[in-house]
Amino acid sequence: MIKLFLLSVVMFNAFLLFSQHDNYFNKMANSIARLEVYHNGGISHGNATFYDGGYFVKDTINTDSIVDKYINGEFYLVSNKHLLIPENTIPDSIVFHIRETSYTAPKDSTSRNFLVDIPYWHRSSFDKNYIKKNIIVHENLEVDIAIISIDKSIRGGWHNHEDSYKLFHYSLYPIRKTDLETDNNSPTPFIGDRVVVVGYPRNFYDQINFLPIAKSATIASFFGQSYNGLPKYLIDSKLYRSFSGSLVMYLPPEVFVSADGKMRFYKSRKPVQFIGIYSGEIYLDDTPIETDDAITIRKIKMDLGNVWYLNVIEEIINQN
Repeated sequence: MIKLFLLSVVMFNAFLLFSQHDNYFNKMANSIARLEVYHNGGISHGNATFYDGGYFVKDTINTDSIVDKYINGEFYLVSNKHLLIPENTIPDSIVFHIRETSYTAPKDSTSRNFLVDIPYWHRSSFDKNYIKKNIIVHENLEVDIAIISIDKSIRGGWHNHEDSYKLFHYSLYPIRKTDLETDNNSPTPFIGDRVVVVGYPRNFYDQINFLPIAKSATIASFFGQSYNGLPKYLIDSKLYRSFSGSLVMYLPPEVFVSADGKMRFYKSRKPVQFIGIYSGEIYLDDTPIETDDAITIRKIKMDLGNVWYLNVIEEIINQN
């Protein structure tokens, strides 16, 4: 009887978790931008994540509310330094595409049951002068993350995610500092745990619904530790170059042992945790091959990739 009860509790919690997935992942698709970087006559493809550097304050109007009021801060576009500053030079321009959705409905109906959603790309761009003025990097130049501040004049036509449930628009959903916070009710990622890497690898994505794709991976180095002294960890996955800048998400287990040693059910409204920005593969140099004309060094593919911890974002902002 006790086993049956525990099984019922686990299944109920799993149902609650999966019932949240669709809505949450749809919003997360609007956290990621598809990038085109134009430099010296060429074009590079990649991904970027939107970050809102805002904060919570006590709601002085609704004093009975347990939810504080959120104040939007500066908006940033976060991606890899090797994408946003190719060859350590300022590119000619950076074009980024935001997935947005408009809705149509019969004139006599306001019910979402009758809505037809039409996804489209909202195209924005930075020119060379804007990039030069607004790009910031980490004081440790080995950190492969760069950030561009997004001026209000550029995002004037966008919709803040607080409006994302209004009838005719499903809008941008930037990551907030609070999305990075964990507590005893959140499981800690361990080596071998599942993660997904979400992005738009070049032109390989859902071009009808404008949705990114996710590649599965596992954590390959000890999470929480600085790998080789840098604020990053490794994942094990077969990915492609145009996945650079993609958002890495952790899929927490339904049942886990918390930091205080107690068994807990993961019941958060957030079925995933944001745990990093992907920035490309690791290769090993093989034995050089010498010919009469040149020496060739073949690179050995290891199916291991670099992921930078998200606290690097705040470090870069504070340093600058």
